[in-house]
Amino acid sequence: MKKLSPAQAKAVEYLKEHGELVNYRPFWSAEGVERNPLSDHHPELVPVWHVGRKTLLVLERLGIVEFTEYDERGIQTRVRLKSES
Repeated sequence: MKKLSPAQAKAVEYLKEHGELVNYRPFWSAEGVERNPLSDHHPELVPVWHVGRKTLLVLERLGIVEFTEYDERGIQTRVRLKSES
């Protein structure tokens, strides 16, 4: 298997710990993770830890993760480690 980048390895670690990640557009994190405002001037809530979409897309291409749910527009909303068959 290809050596994973630090971001990819961290995403796999989060998935092993939490089972799945949820899309909090544009951030991917686990349900129940604390979220804080980005700044005083930008009140969007950001998970205290998160994974980027491109990182997850690369992991999907490598066969490590699979997207399991999509919204009505076809946008991925949940991801988990791919089960080994």
